[in-house]
Amino acid sequence: MVSIGNLPSIVEGAIVALGIEGSANKVGVGVIKYTPSNKNGDSTEEKYEILANPRKTYITPPGVGFLPRETSQHHQQNIVALVRSALN
Repeated sequence: MVSIGNLPSIVEGAIVALGIEGSANKVGVGVIKYTPSNKNGDSTEEKYEILANPRKTYITPPGVGFLPRETSQHHQQNIVALVRSALN
């Protein structure tokens, strides 16, 4: 069983999680796999594995700062493809 924060332990075995992040100029999707240690007395330790981490960076023309509207459009135009890429 795996405990996450104060949630009850309801999952046995590995957990796969997907995270989505957007910042001023970058949007990305991460997929990780967490395998807890076995409680049977063997020496298996808990393990984290990065399965995918695709990102897209919004690059403005030289001398132009980030404009919220253009940045959000960039993120919206790329997020679906990034999620698909991460899950393939």
